[in-house]
Amino acid sequence: MTSFAGTFYIESERFAQEFRLVSNGDGPFGWIAGFFYKDSDDSTSRNAPFGLTPETEQWRPQYESFLLAPENSPDNSLEEYAIFGDFSYALSESWELNAGVRYTDMTQEFSRVNAGTDDQEWTPRVGLTWRPNEDMMYFGIVSTGFRPGGYNGDLNYDLGLLNNLLATAGDINLPTRDGEDALVSERLVAVNSKLYFDGDSAINYELGAKLRLLDGRMNLTGSAFYFDWKDAIMLQDAGPLAGITSALTYNGNTGKAHSTGFDLNASGMVTENLFVRLGVQWIEAEIDSAFQPKGGLAQTKGNRLPDAPEWKWTASAAYMFPVMPGIEGEVRLDWSGQTKSWSDVENTDRREVPQYNMANIRVTIREAAENRWRLALYGRNLFDDEILVWNGGESLFGIVNSYARPRSYGIEATYEF
Repeated sequence: MTSFAGTFYIESERFAQEFRLVSNGDGPFGWIAGFFYKDSDDSTSRNAPFGLTPETEQWRPQYESFLLAPENSPDNSLEEYAIFGDFSYALSESWELNAGVRYTDMTQEFSRVNAGTDDQEWTPRVGLTWRPNEDMMYFGIVSTGFRPGGYNGDLNYDLGLLNNLLATAGDINLPTRDGEDALVSERLVAVNSKLYFDGDSAINYELGAKLRLLDGRMNLTGSAFYFDWKDAIMLQDAGPLAGITSALTYNGNTGKAHSTGFDLNASGMVTENLFVRLGVQWIEAEIDSAFQPKGGLAQTKGNRLPDAPEWKWTASAAYMFPVMPGIEGEVRLDWSGQTKSWSDVENTDRREVPQYNMANIRVTIREAAENRWRLALYGRNLFDDEILVWNGGESLFGIVNSYARPRSYGIEATYEF
């Protein structure tokens, strides 16, 4: 195949409603109780024009017929009920205890694979806050959460193509991503084994502080956290027998994993007209045990989690100035970056995302009093760097990567009624 372009069309219908009861007493005890409901239906279709090499031109009828196959237009639905309650209790003038719990009943249905999920989960949390004065707040939180399981839509897309080939062309040999050949039946077994994944759950422990310094001209926030994952859903390499289309990776359960780190942010007025913000984050995010995924590559204990660079940093400066009576201007520079990461949990060179930095600029004039109208000239990726943000690897259809936009400029006008 010489080329493959995929366009997704998604039609969604969603309804969500939440009801809350809130205490209004003046005592040390406060509470919130509520009910939440959500109903969601999504219909997806693909338009996937392609070009074939002379060697694969013989398969054109199979490709064309598959573009109209049911696997190409999945319908998924989700229904969720939840009840929740939170309370807070002022232990003293500076100490406050807060806690809560949420019960969730969630079902999903995936029409094209005739399957679904059914989850009932309790997710409690508890926290303690200390405010020694109006400019300082320290907190500690222990919270829990979960994500439902699901299925891998791209693999289902591959599955439909393979079944189509098996029915029309027979159990033929197809080239694999590692340069070998494999029968259609072999690839069907490999893809089927990765089609579904279970839900995961986590506990988060966090300590932090929010400080207002220099008579309110500077804000400093920081936190340290430890995130403990069970049956973690992670993006993994789909192995050489997948990748007929874009299914180079898939979501699968990796067992235990953790993420620990800290983040610091400082912002404030350096002068009457100059505002500066600085931020840095460090994360150690790793799987905690070796495992062998279904039909994929063996995972090593200590591999970094996908899309989890060790360091991230941001810096911005905004200079404000008068233009004329009632109108003010602002020049803002933003800079951000991160160290290298990987797009799946194998941490192989073919999925590495190199370190990058990006710089943006925005020049704005606006109404000074109420900021109802604004006119801005902006520039993004000022140095026009080629920035790889997701490394998808290579399929039979070519390289599947995502890049940040090249250098671009624009004008933006806003008016608020």
